Amino acid sequence: MSKVTHEDIRRQILEILYKSEREEPSSWGVDRGTMLRQLEISDSDMDYDMVFLEQRALVRLVHTDSVIWFMARITPFGITVMENKEAYKLQFPFLRATKSK
Repeated sequence: MSKVTHEDIRRQILEILYKSEREEPSSWGVDRGTMLRQLEISDSDMDYDMVFLEQRALVRLVHTDSVIWFMARITPFGITVMENKEAYKLQFPFLRATKSK
C-alpha cells in the first residue's frame, strides 16, 4: 500500500469541496470533522494542505482560536481550476495526482 502524498491530499480536498459546492451551493462548505473523515489522514497533514490551498486562493477557510480552521469552501477560482484542470495543470501539478488509497 503506497503512502498518500500531499499532491493526493490537495486534489482530494478540492474534489470534496467542489462536490459539496455542486450539491449544496447555499451551504457554507465542509466542516473540519467531515473533511477529516473523508480524507482519512492526520489533522496535521490535512491542515498543512488546506492552508496551502487557501494561500493559493483555491479555498476559503473560517479560522478560530482553537483550531486552524473549522469550515472550508472552494472559491470561485477553485471551481474554475477544477472545471479546467488541463489549463491549470502546470500551475497546480497536484491536479494530475492519482489516488493512492
